[in-house]
Amino acid sequence: MIECRDITKVYPTPAGPKTVLKGLQLAVQPGEAVAVFGRSGGGKSTLLNLLGGLDRRFNGHIRVDTCQLDRASDRELAILRRRTLGYVFQDPIFLDHTTAFHNLRLAAGFAGASADTPHVTDCLQRLGLSEVAEQRPPQLSGGQRQRLAIARALLADPPLLLLDEPTGNLDKHTATDLIELLGDLHKEGKTLLIVTHDEALAAACERVLILENGTLKEAG
Repeated sequence: MIECRDITKVYPTPAGPKTVLKGLQLAVQPGEAVAVFGRSGGGKSTLLNLLGGLDRRFNGHIRVDTCQLDRASDRELAILRRRTLGYVFQDPIFLDHTTAFHNLRLAAGFAGASADTPHVTDCLQRLGLSEVAEQRPPQLSGGQRQRLAIARALLADPPLLLLDEPTGNLDKHTATDLIELLGDLHKEGKTLLIVTHDEALAAACERVLILENGTLKEAG
């Protein structure tokens, strides 16, 4: 599902080039739930942005499903995002002036998914959001907003989910509920790659990788 070989990512800074990822290797098999654990600022979100095709400035080779990201065209990347992967950002952005239902309906059109009312309603129900479908995002709790972000990522039923600190802004009880939800998605066959510094979330995954000094290693 995911293969990274010799990934190096360098950012320019006023003090000179800063290497965030250095010869990184990664392999994720279909159906796995993998956590990438590490300190803040260590390059976890950078890695996720590369895997999602959001940042294409890197050295090395990345394959997601059948798409070779280091030489993919814009069209090939668009097809990958529509058919293969859903991305859940750490601080998801919604249209605050309209309802949760209409946020999903608009997103469905961009995702190439059905924007029909039954499909959007089913996505809300699946994530336990039926009762707040007519509320606007600012009226939702932190946990509900994260569930809405996951519902949005699932609109086209992609086999792969990339999640950036999904429990980072949640209290312990709400985070526990979200971890259970992600576990259910994994049982349904979704491949999960989760960037986190939440030990409970990492422990719920099949594999935990530590990102340190720009490279990944298996947790002990």
